[in-house]
Amino acid sequence: MKGAVKLLNHRGHTLCEYDTADQDTVNEAERIVREALANSAMLFDGTTREQIKADRVKLGEREEVLVVPPMAGGAA
Repeated sequence: MKGAVKLLNHRGHTLCEYDTADQDTVNEAERIVREALANSAMLFDGTTREQIKADRVKLGEREEVLVVPPMAGGAA
């Protein structure tokens, strides 16, 4: 499955695409998500816009994950 992690920032967003068939891209996307969670960001499903709980982040189950850092209103 292919998907993307969008990290919102001051320029709009930074995109990290991944393909579950390519472990390197999955590792990079997971690193971004872990780092974002460590910095108190909130995660949302890019399709439904529903908040994703930190313990339920599975990249292979979502086409798009939006990462909203605290400075953009993503503080928990």
